[in-house]
Amino acid sequence: MRLFKFSIICFLLGSYLHAFDENKCLTDEYQVDVTHKGQPFGLLPVVLKVEKKGCIISVYHQRLKYLKENWVVDVCREPVHIKKGVGAVEVIKKETDCKKGNNTSFCQEQNKIFQTIQDDGLIFAEGEKENLKTTHGKTYCAYLLVKRYLDDSIVFNRGQDYNGVLSGLKSINQEDAPRPVEEMSAPRPEVIGGENISAPAEIEVPVEEKKKEESGKGFF
Repeated sequence: MRLFKFSIICFLLGSYLHAFDENKCLTDEYQVDVTHKGQPFGLLPVVLKVEKKGCIISVYHQRLKYLKENWVVDVCREPVHIKKGVGAVEVIKKETDCKKGNNTSFCQEQNKIFQTIQDDGLIFAEGEKENLKTTHGKTYCAYLLVKRYLDDSIVFNRGQDYNGVLSGLKSINQEDAPRPVEEMSAPRPEVIGGENISAPAEIEVPVEEKKKEESGKGFF
């Protein structure tokens, strides 16, 4: 019985220590290689390399030896865009929302990046996705950052709190968004019978009358 309780405590402690830290996911730097046997006949290796340097995520993919693709995504840079190729880099900017079924060149490359990381990275990477020290955890981290940047147009900022944002548990700046301040306007004059009734203007007293009043003060 004691051994059973001890095992549960160790399991919970290990889960806590390996909890996915979304802020650390943004700041970590690493490189991972995921390789598996691909078609045809499982003879040729399929290689996926993911390199993360700060906000810059590079995805290199090779299959059938001669089919190579390379994408670079800077999740902290505006406007939202993808850099494709090596040497003569092609820049593809986001111009419309891909969630609405648009088939622009940006949406095509975005979906290709997502599918590549999923099929040849997340499926074959070793370890737990919640642990950023494992190959699976690092691949999962890069996938979340790229997806939120490309698909949801979230441009990340260093030093900002993103816990819950990558996993979609909360919206970016949802709680900290400033509320509009209502402008105070002067009260409008009341309208009666089509005429404006405003405060009566101060009646000017002639200078001579003022002098008479002042001269007469104190002589009662």
